[in-house]
Order: sequence, then structure tokens, then C-alpha cells
Amino acid sequence: MAYGNLATIYYEQRQLDMAIHCYNQAILCDSRFVEAYNNMGNALKDAGRVEEAINCFQSCLVLQANHPQALTNLGNIYMEWNMISTAASFYKAAIAVTSGLSSPLNNLAVIYKQQGSYADAIACYTEVLRIDPTAADALVNRGNTFKEFGRVAEAIQDYIQAVTIRPNMAEAHANLASAYKDSGHQEAAIASYKQALCLRPDFPEVTCNLLHTLQSVCDWENRDTMFREVEEIIRRQIKMSLLPSVQPFHAIAYPIDPLLALEISRKYAVQCSLIASRFGLPPFVHPPPLPVKAEGKHGRLRVGYVSSDFGNHPLSHLMGSVFGMHDRDNVEVFCYALSQNDGTEWRQRIQAEAEHFIDVSAMTSDVIAKMINEDKIQVLINLNGYTKGARNEIFAMQPAPIQVSYMGFPGTTGASYIDYLVTDEFVSPTRYAHIYSEKLVHLPHCYFVNDYKQEKL
Repeated sequence: MAYGNLATIYYEQRQLDMAIHCYNQAILCDSRFVEAYNNMGNALKDAGRVEEAINCFQSCLVLQANHPQALTNLGNIYMEWNMISTAASFYKAAIAVTSGLSSPLNNLAVIYKQQGSYADAIACYTEVLRIDPTAADALVNRGNTFKEFGRVAEAIQDYIQAVTIRPNMAEAHANLASAYKDSGHQEAAIASYKQALCLRPDFPEVTCNLLHTLQSVCDWENRDTMFREVEEIIRRQIKMSLLPSVQPFHAIAYPIDPLLALEISRKYAVQCSLIASRFGLPPFVHPPPLPVKAEGKHGRLRVGYVSSDFGNHPLSHLMGSVFGMHDRDNVEVFCYALSQNDGTEWRQRIQAEAEHFIDVSAMTSDVIAKMINEDKIQVLINLNGYTKGARNEIFAMQPAPIQVSYMGFPGTTGASYIDYLVTDEFVSPTRYAHIYSEKLVHLPHCYFVNDYKQEKL
């Protein structure tokens, strides 16, 4: 026991070699000293000796199969190794044997959220808050999940509760501002962004989001100064291989170098690829390209549209008739809806007129990608790009042999897995093809659809 206590002191002082030595001595004195194995595993992991750490955690579990900390620690290692399913299994095992440990719940929630299982993530954070109702971090994390799930009002309530518990929590103020902005409360958003910056002046995301929000209310005070500051932030982040704080969709409206905008999109595309890799899917096999019609045989081109905007959204207002107007003798259309049915006439119309309409909103991204591949889609069209509700990791998994960006995002995706951008000569002039990662497909006159069959204008 004395060696164990001494080891803990060394560990807290970050004298890892001495801590490991003392834990070893403790185990030599008592080979069934369960906590010594677990604690030495932590010290070994921190010292970069991860394989030895795994052996320690496993030895701990041999002595006590339901040791929640050892299970969680193994989950953390596999999470860092991007072995997500293995990590999740350890977190679930830890949760099954204890009702008072928050860390496996928090980490499992992160996995669920990355996989698009928002309801499961929310359930995990709710359990964390049952354990500790004052856990402001859990409130912020649950709020973030609510927000991504489209439940913005609930997100706002979580953020408000978080800043009530921890008034100096800059992240909570920033996320509250973002939720206010999404719900149309621009002035409240500006106030919360400014409060976040008061608490943390060096907060790049907030600086960039504040600029975008000020733009939306035509507040041009200090405009040039703020744009220069934001461009400096972007360049610094790209140089440091960080995800830029300016989103690609916002960058379109900024007076920045187009090549810088391309770099922003590339960074976001890499992030989508990283998310896709966490599902651990093997590469999809695509059938060899076949002629649509050959030797008297009749085949149809299978085209898939993926969007979160099949409903009361400008995209559906503009494109509502398109999905049902394809020539069914030559084209078979599949619509994959990333959002739940909002009950509007636009959703009902697209659902009724498209040859195949599948609500995949409750599915994880890997399941959606598998479905698309199993449907043998030959051309997959991303109608979101970098807009709200997008699940671009589906495209990063490359379930179809040809993948196209169209309509929702007129800029470059910066993604190696998007082959073409459907646009026009005015929006994307041929002479500027070098600022796009995709090959440009120019429609005559204008790429923008305006549905002439709309009943309500």
C-alpha cells in the first residue's frame, strides 16, 4: 500500500518513471493489487508506453472483470487509435457495471454523435447529468447535440443552464450565440458572442462567427479591420493544420483570396474523411461502368440525390419538380433524405414524385453509405455541400463511382471524393477552374433551378 501511495504522489507530480517503478514494487508486494495495475496502466500510457499500458489494464480485468476504470481506460486507448467499435464496446461494458462514472458515458456519446446517432448521444449526456446535474460541460455537449439534431430550442435551454452554473464558461456563451443565430435571434447572438470574447479574447471561432453575424445584420462598423483579423486567423490555422474557424459556406461571402477559400474547403473535406474513417468500413466495390443502352438491351442510369433539405427549404422550393421529371425510360432516381419528414407540401410532393424516396434520417452515416452502394447508384449527387444538415462523410466513404456536388453549395468542396461540380460559366468561369478541386460541368445559361411548377410563389 505504501508503494502505491508513493506512486500516486509521483504520478501527480508527473514523475512518470518513478511512479511506474513504485507501482511495480507495489505489485511485487501484492500480485492481486488491482488498483496498482490500473494506475500503472495510466502512468505507462502517459509515458507513451501504450502496449504495456494495455497489458496492465488487461491484468487488472483478469483480477476484476468488471473494473469500470480499466474498461474505460482501454476504451480511451482504442478511441485514440481510431478503433471506434472496439472503444465503444469497452465504454458500454464500463457503463454496464457502474452507474456513477461519467467518463465512459461522455466518450460513448462522442462516438454516437460522430456516427449520427444523436438520440443515443443525447441519452448518454442525460445520464451524465443525472449523475451530476451541475455538469456544465455535459450541458454544453448535450446542447451541441440537440443543435446538430435540429432541436435548437432545447439546445438554447442547455446553454443557458450551463452559463447559469458557470458564468465564466466562454464556450457555453459562444454556443448559445450560435444557437441564437440559427434561430434568427441575431442581436442576442451578437451579445453572447461579445460576452464570450470578453471572457476569452483569443477565441478564433467566436471572432469569425461574430463577423458573420454582424454581416447578416448589415453592421459594417470595423468591417475591414475584422476581415483582416479573420483572414490572419484562417492563414494561421491552415499553417498549423487546424480546421479553419471560417466555414466554407461563409468564406464564399468574404473578400478573401479564392485560393484561401479552396484551402478552407480542403481542410473541411479532410475532416469529413476523418469522420468517415472512424466507421472502419472497407473500401466499397463499384461495378464496372456499363453502357446505359447496348445491343438492344435497355438499362437505366441510377442517380442518387442526398439532401437534408427535402422539405420546407429553398432547395425544395427551387428543385421540387426535378426529382420526378427524369426520363424513367433512361434514369432511375433515388432520393435519400437526411432530415425527418416535416409534413410540408414540399416534402410530400418530392416523396410522391421521386421514383424512390428513402428517409435515412435515423440511420448512421455508414449504414446510409452501404445502402447507396447496395442500390448500385452510379451517380451520387450531394445537394448540401457545406450547408446545415450535411453528412459529407457519406461521400467521403465513396459509395458510388461518380460523385457530384450541385445546387446547395456553389463553391468548391475541396474534396478528392467529389468528381464534378455542376455550375455555369457565370458562377464558375472556366478561367478560374484552378480554384476548384472538382471538374466543372457547365449547364447552359444558368445552373440554378427555379421550379416553374410551384403552386405557391
